[in-house]
Amino acid sequence: MTKDLIGYNDIINRSKFFIIEDALSFVKKNDGFPGDHHFYITFETNFNGVEVSENLHKEFPNEMTIVLQHQFSELDVKTNYFTVTLHFANIPEKIVVPYKAIKRFYDPAVNFVIDLNIQNEEMPLSSEKHNLEELKTNEELNKPRNVDKNISNNGQVISLNRFKKDLKK
Repeated sequence: MTKDLIGYNDIINRSKFFIIEDALSFVKKNDGFPGDHHFYITFETNFNGVEVSENLHKEFPNEMTIVLQHQFSELDVKTNYFTVTLHFANIPEKIVVPYKAIKRFYDPAVNFVIDLNIQNEEMPLSSEKHNLEELKTNEELNKPRNVDKNISNNGQVISLNRFKKDLKK
């Protein structure tokens, strides 16, 4: 397999950080969460730029999961990191988390997960026949589909030859 010279893994991971930043910005802008939304954010406590109290670092020397739901304040969302104040044993603690320190971002209200633990390594796709056979025998795929006979199919066939010619120019 050819080496990825474009850097797709980096592009994908940067995109994930933008999603997290946008979600946190939404919460800050709206002074809280809509509906049942809330976040579980797992991050590396030893990552450069992470700021947690000495007590929290002793308790969570490698990794920590925080929950942003009801009891948090002073959420500040920046380009490369966010800060938030949480209460641990009724003691307010300001935490600074660079996005690159995040290992997992989860909103259980909608079962949305961004897992940054797993690298999208260049892995060959399996071409084993049993995978295709499993798909063919899947009950959902074999169920008859209801078709609405009132819907007409006035589709149009478009020739791609014109576009192929344009590409050769």
